Amino acid sequence: MVVVSRLVLLVVPAAASLIFFVADTNAQNRCSAGGTCPAGTFCSTLAPRQCIPNGRVDCGTTSCEPGDRCVSAGQCTKMGSEEQLGVPMIFTVYFPKDESWVGAQGMDLLRQAVQMWEVKGRPAVEVTGHVDSSYPQEIRQPLSERRAQHVAHILRSMGIPDEFLHVSGRGDNEKAVPTADGVAEPRNRRVSIYIGH
Repeated sequence: MVVVSRLVLLVVPAAASLIFFVADTNAQNRCSAGGTCPAGTFCSTLAPRQCIPNGRVDCGTTSCEPGDRCVSAGQCTKMGSEEQLGVPMIFTVYFPKDESWVGAQGMDLLRQAVQMWEVKGRPAVEVTGHVDSSYPQEIRQPLSERRAQHVAHILRSMGIPDEFLHVSGRGDNEKAVPTADGVAEPRNRRVSIYIGH
């Protein structure tokens, strides 16, 4: 058996020739939008949609280990001493296309953000919504605001008082991943939670 990237190549001798079977090792972990996953897992909101163990956080092209945080799309970091040093922290929640609700992995991330807010002495929190440029121009700003308001509502319900929250939407003006107009990019459909020091 030879492992090539995410594919497993099985070579099985059959009579005088070889038969090759190629299997996608991640296929069993894939799920569709709103799809079901085995118990103890949830369906990622980002492509490729995969079943991710509960407690992990969706982070763009990867998922973070329990207790880690998503710094930016595809980058996880251990929660550690930086919060003690007064370094501002950013938590990012990603959204499926055309949605403004937070899924299970986003809720885990928001719980981490609230815990960090407490650890850092309850500083101001900036909640900023973003969209990708695949939406018609007239709905980009309102959708980014709706996503930010939804996340702020959840943070309030988790214990952050309204006076600590500064909520805004940026439409598609501050893309995490630069794209041309009209391009769908999952890493640009997000709400950033900036916790000051």
